[in-house]
Amino acid sequence: MDNNLGNQQLPLDYSIVRLTSAANNFEINSNTIQMVQQYIQFDGLQDKNSNAHLGNFLEIYNTFKINGITDDVIRLRLFPFSLRNKAKQWLNSLRQGSITTWAQMTEKFLLKYFPPTKTAKLRNDISSFAQFELETLYAA
Repeated sequence: MDNNLGNQQLPLDYSIVRLTSAANNFEINSNTIQMVQQYIQFDGLQDKNSNAHLGNFLEIYNTFKINGITDDVIRLRLFPFSLRNKAKQWLNSLRQGSITTWAQMTEKFLLKYFPPTKTAKLRNDISSFAQFELETLYAA
């Protein structure tokens, strides 16, 4: 079976399409992978902040570049290393080849771990904020 789709190459059972590039023979440094795995693991538990995870991931990502390789290619190859447990299972459960850009990855990730209902609840909490009489602002 030929999995080539123009400039995209689909591995057999993976939700993220491995994009090809002019420099197909590149490798992400194992120290970078270890840094991601050690410092910014996201496990998908409800008390974890998905927005902070993306910010931390991009902070590490922005410390290096690989000449001839687009941001999407590097981010999509590195991001799975930042997930574990339920979050890794979620990524692996997505339809094969369903993610082809970083924008799609972040959209799917945030829909799963920061859904619109959570946004609405936070917005409601902010708009209904009230400081009680004799209560300090800090305590409120």
